Amino acid sequence: MQEKLRASQIWTAVDVLVLSWAGDKIQALLIERGNEPYKGRWALPGGFVEPDESLEQAAARETKEETGIQPGYLEQIRAFGAPDRDPRGRVISVAFLSFVPFDKAKAIAGSDAARVQWFPIDALPTMAFEHAKIISDYAVPQLRAMARCSPALAMMMPSKFTIPNLRKLYETILGEKLNKKHFRQQLYGYGVLEWCNEFFSAGVQRPARLYRISVKMREREWLRAIPRLGRRNRKGGRRKKS
Repeated sequence: MQEKLRASQIWTAVDVLVLSWAGDKIQALLIERGNEPYKGRWALPGGFVEPDESLEQAAARETKEETGIQPGYLEQIRAFGAPDRDPRGRVISVAFLSFVPFDKAKAIAGSDAARVQWFPIDALPTMAFEHAKIISDYAVPQLRAMARCSPALAMMMPSKFTIPNLRKLYETILGEKLNKKHFRQQLYGYGVLEWCNEFFSAGVQRPARLYRISVKMREREWLRAIPRLGRRNRKGGRRKKS
């Protein structure tokens, strides 16, 4: 895409906040911009939407090109369209959330990204455009809302994980301790986890079961059911186990 856009035209772009869970912290994947504007500044992976692709296709393509990671899960945050947000011209950007397992996410800089690096979401560097605001003012509140009713956050976990570690992710997002029994029951109710038939042992503590995202359910099927499950849980109902 040309560096200087025509002033009379409005361009559409996408930005993707790729998140993972590692070191007991939520990690955000950022790129160092290799071109102007903001050359050398850290930013979200992203770029312009091509005429023949959807927003989701553009988000997946740009993430893959710039970081080497193919995002499996994408959820739209919102659109950002301040007239002066991009010094090249009038650009409206649609931001997305993406969750990936850290042990499977092998990031490699590509396209116009000079470098790619994981940063704790609470210790981000100075960023280009309004990307810091996208994270702090919109993505973080959306994560908190999802933590109240959605199992999709489990997609940030490594390929095998314990329920206590998953609960810690949710507690980190919400900033509060969760009831262990209720959290476990709610996860079982969603029906999206399966036991790996393995245990994790640390010191003298009782070994904990290792789980993974269920391979029996296609990703888009259970993610589509999340809003319904969330409403049911807020009313006090509970989904039966399958």
